[in-house]
Amino acid sequence: MNGVAAMHISGSREPRPAAARVAYCDGGIDAAWREGADVELSHWIPNRTPAAVKASTSTEICLRFAEAGAIDGIGLAVNNHVDTDGMLSVFVLRQPELALANREVLVQAAAAGDFGAWGTPTALHLHQLMALARRRSEASGTDPLDIYRQVHGLVERALAGERFDDALAGVGALDRAADRVDRGVVVRTPVTGRLTRFVLDGRHREARGWISRLDDPGDALSLLPASVRSRHDAERVHLVSARHTGGGWFHDLFYPGYAWAETVGLWRPPGLKEGGSSNRHRLQHPALEAAASALAEQETARGRWLVAQELTPFEALAGRGFPVVLSFVDGDQAAPSALSPDEVAEQLAQAFVGG
Repeated sequence: MNGVAAMHISGSREPRPAAARVAYCDGGIDAAWREGADVELSHWIPNRTPAAVKASTSTEICLRFAEAGAIDGIGLAVNNHVDTDGMLSVFVLRQPELALANREVLVQAAAAGDFGAWGTPTALHLHQLMALARRRSEASGTDPLDIYRQVHGLVERALAGERFDDALAGVGALDRAADRVDRGVVVRTPVTGRLTRFVLDGRHREARGWISRLDDPGDALSLLPASVRSRHDAERVHLVSARHTGGGWFHDLFYPGYAWAETVGLWRPPGLKEGGSSNRHRLQHPALEAAASALAEQETARGRWLVAQELTPFEALAGRGFPVVLSFVDGDQAAPSALSPDEVAEQLAQAFVGG
């Protein structure tokens, strides 16, 4: 099976090659789009991805496209940004046989990047490798097209069995965080079929250590990474509560990391409405608003219970980031609440009662 001969990444200094038919991977189309000739292979919202190949990550969409034998005639793969799912999407079209032979590893690595998902050690290693390489290359001002070339070379080496110390260190950090949950240092409690509570005891001066940005590699300082929260609870809302050094508790409510994208077969959290632009959603969940009001009535600490109004892949609640949709804040900073994790979970359970 022949792969796509050329690729182009928006922002590159190199000119875009001409092609009779273009595949737009993991991103929106642009002004050069030709209806009836080009194809979009993306989970971004909205998209024109053919229904027969839709999947939760753009990487899996491209794998389905390749598996269907549809690559013939595609002369150019285009993407408009640099991240793990995007780089793997283009990799699939460029090297379809190698990609299909490693399908599950690529799908899980893409989900780790875009959704903060858990995966096998091999898949997590690949995601760590790609995320670290991307971060270093972007920091040094490397041309986006060159980042793709460099990272694709690393993907080939990793799929051949090579292991990289910095990526293994990231996987080790995730494993240690998972072990803290398994040993009960972080207490995981399913509250309803769609709400799980995580309690970090000890003493925390700042409300950090459980907030992960999209496509972040593992961090030895992270107490509860998104991928660890998703290990057993991928299709649930997560309440993270951490004891403050001066008394009280920080509380953050997370929507699933995939909530921003079009996904296939995954539970959709309630209240997300089309927001008028790519991957932007309005959050209108009356039961969550009611829970926040009930918490405000019980609250005695300085601050307020705040619900996000919008959700994108990069932000939800101001000051807390994606995908936090509710928190107790003072101004634009997380603040310690006087309410216990039990009290907060009791109110939120009313908003997420599904099984």
